Amino acid sequence: MIQAPTPLLLSQSRPEPEIQAGDSGALVEALQRRLTDLGYYSGPITGFFGEMTETAVIRFQRDHELTTDGIVGTGTANALRRAGGAAPRRDNPLTLEVGDQGPAVETLQNQLTTLGYYDGPITGYFGPLTESALKDFQAAQGLVVDGVVGSATQSALDNALQGQAAPQSTSSVASASDGGDSPDPNDGILESGEAGSDIAVIQRQLQVLGYYNDSIDGDFGQNTETAVIAFQRSQSLTVDGKVGPATTAALDSVVRSLGTTSPSASSSSVATASSTGDAGRISDLPPAASTGGASSSSVGRVSAVPGNVGGTAVPAVSDRNVLEVQRRLQDQGFYSGALDGDLGPATRQAIQSAQRRYGLDGEDFDL
Repeated sequence: MIQAPTPLLLSQSRPEPEIQAGDSGALVEALQRRLTDLGYYSGPITGFFGEMTETAVIRFQRDHELTTDGIVGTGTANALRRAGGAAPRRDNPLTLEVGDQGPAVETLQNQLTTLGYYDGPITGYFGPLTESALKDFQAAQGLVVDGVVGSATQSALDNALQGQAAPQSTSSVASASDGGDSPDPNDGILESGEAGSDIAVIQRQLQVLGYYNDSIDGDFGQNTETAVIAFQRSQSLTVDGKVGPATTAALDSVVRSLGTTSPSASSSSVATASSTGDAGRISDLPPAASTGGASSSSVGRVSAVPGNVGGTAVPAVSDRNVLEVQRRLQDQGFYSGALDGDLGPATRQAIQSAQRRYGLDGEDFDL
């Protein structure tokens, strides 16, 4: 394991040691930060070289025509230092493409986020995540799918954004003429601006599934809407940030598939959420990248380890739940062992690493 504190991207006085999957320490942390700055890595800065870090390195190597082995040697380290400068244009200085950076790229990322195509960090760097989102948009609009923002693509972006804003403007005028601008509490749809026990249930479900990290207050605010949108996108539902019959059914189905009783909105459940404190925060790990609905929520199942959480006895964890935990921890770079459903030393150590990374007290889980 690499322990040297030498900054990965600054020192050029001697050859860097190779950094690869399984390594940990300051060099890996510096690598993760650099890959984040360049738009290739969107996971937590853990200092552990896991699957997410390796995937980000391979993407960077591919884009820079390096050997795609996922290992950071001298060549890849030098390329990481040089990356992020002004990128050469093909033929048109008014285009945006991979390698560009700055406010124009930030605007593009925000536009693609609004339109539901991009869910990565707003970095201002045109990396593979931005390119992939742009290509999806181009394909949906019947444009040439080249991952480059030219005049046709920019015009399509502007039109799509105007098309989204128009219905909102119309509804606002109609609402004002009706003498109110609040959502209808009796339409069977939960949405931003509403409040009540039904919304507390939704918040609790989203929290259990790892999409919602705020307080269970029964208030459908921005954080709740963002969590709903992330869940809808993961389940291939209509992405509108509203909880209608389809989204409600999907939430219930995913929660049931994990062997978890759908949370109620009783005062006791809300009180437990606040009184257990950090015990629920293991589910604050970002959702897994591409592992489906079940695995995206698996870290929340850590609290099913036999023992006592917040003064409440909990049942024994199943092999399936341990497997989901392993997958989630692996996706976040904490676990590199076998996906075998065994709550052994390696899995426990990974859980403890996640607890430390997210500021949890080890006593919150009887491991």
